[in-house]
Amino acid sequence: TRLANIAGDPLDPANLIERIAQDKKVKGGRPTFVLAKAIGEAFLCDTVEMNAVARVLEAEITGS
Repeated sequence: TRLANIAGDPLDPANLIERIAQDKKVKGGRPTFVLAKAIGEAFLCDTVEMNAVARVLEAEITGS
């Protein structure tokens, strides 16, 4: 499912970034994501910069 196709009120990339920035797993301005390699095989990724997250969200939500 693409973010732009989620039913309901339109998502706001700036609002999502504000919420991500408040997460307890953010350290040094970088969010920590829990990602899955396979079923039952998760890992932590804390090397993604917030501006990269913002660019992806903007592109996914607005289609630009």
